[in-house]
Amino acid sequence: MALAVGIFLAAIGAVVAFAWDPGRLSTYGVDVHAGGVILLVAGIAGVLLALLSEYSAADRGYFARRRTTTEVNDGGERVSRRDVLHQM
Repeated sequence: MALAVGIFLAAIGAVVAFAWDPGRLSTYGVDVHAGGVILLVAGIAGVLLALLSEYSAADRGYFARRRTTTEVNDGGERVSRRDVLHQM
């Protein structure tokens, strides 16, 4: 969700900063291009933070688990298997 919002803000900011014609709509006292650049920078920062959050969460979650399998032979023909899940 945060990634989509960041991409949306960056796209709107790029359109306002580079493709907006301030002569068609009067905006007295407001620099439209500066607002577009601000939206663009905020969108890029949002995308980077969303990606950073996603990768740091992967270190603590499912991908950080390790499974080991131990086979125990009790001398006879019976072999038991035990799966252990280690949190890292």
